[in-house]
Amino acid sequence: MMNQQDDYRKVNQILGKQASFGPIPAEHLVPWVMIGGLVAIIANGFFSASFELTGALMVWGCGTWWLITGRRPWRFLAYFIKPPNWTRSRVYYCSVLHVNSAHRNSRKNRKR
Repeated sequence: MMNQQDDYRKVNQILGKQASFGPIPAEHLVPWVMIGGLVAIIANGFFSASFELTGALMVWGCGTWWLITGRRPWRFLAYFIKPPNWTRSRVYYCSVLHVNSAHRNSRKNRKR
């Protein structure tokens, strides 16, 4: 008889899951680095703020980003992508092999 272990397939449970670092989705890391860098340049560089204030502003900026976007940032960012401008037109089919003959035939029909 066959073992019962042979009847079951092993499935990777991580398939279909979103990458994350604990509760933080991996999609937030790049925006948070950009927010942190921008806050550090503005607060520390231009205003000479303390590191505590700069850190608090970084946490506030990253928290605001997380509240706005949630676990699906593409839904929020999709509002800023302009949809394509579709137009309708009519193009007559012209065979690639018979382009010249079709062009000549149309000239003959016009002269008649």
